[in-house]
Amino acid sequence: MLEKLSYKHKYYLLLAALALLVVVMYVFAVKKTIAVIAEHNDLSGKIELAASAPQQIVAAEAQLKQMEQLVVNENPLDFEQVLLEQVSGFCQKNGLILIEFPKTTVSGYRDYQIYTNRIVLEGGFKKMVEFIYEAEQKYNIGKIVSVQFKRTKDMRSKRLYLYAYIYFQNIQITQTTQK
Repeated sequence: MLEKLSYKHKYYLLLAALALLVVVMYVFAVKKTIAVIAEHNDLSGKIELAASAPQQIVAAEAQLKQMEQLVVNENPLDFEQVLLEQVSGFCQKNGLILIEFPKTTVSGYRDYQIYTNRIVLEGGFKKMVEFIYEAEQKYNIGKIVSVQFKRTKDMRSKRLYLYAYIYFQNIQITQTTQK
C-alpha cells in the first residue's frame, strides 16, 4: 500500500505520524514530568517556609512584645491618684478649673484590664490644649483616647464657658497571665 503512494503523500503521512507520536509522548511522558516538577517546586517552597517558621514566630513574638510595651502600662500605680495629682497641679499653675473627676471605669478584654478615666476642665482653650500636650508628652499617665471641647452659655450672666472632656486609658495585663 505504501508503494502506491507518491513521495508527497508519504511525506505528509510521515509528518502526521510524527505529530501523533509527539502528542502521545507529551500525554504519557512530558505532561506527567511537568506536573511532578511543578509539585516539587511547590513542596520545596513549603519546606523553605517551614524551615524559616521558627524565626518568623520569634519575630512575631518580638513585635507583639514591642506593641505591648507601647500600649500596656506595667506600672501597678493607682492611675486615678496619679492622674488627679497631675491634673490638679497643672490646673493650679495655669488657672484651669477641674469640674469633674469621676471614678475610674474598669473593663476587661481577654488578658487585659482597661482603666478609663474622664476629666472635665473649664478654662481657656490654649491652656487646655497645653495640658493635653503635656499629658501626652511629659506626664505619661495614660493614653488620651478622646478629647471633646464644649462651649456653653450661662443665661443669667451671659458668659460663655469652655469645657474640655478628656478621656485617659491605661491597659494592664491581668496578674494571672503576667510572667
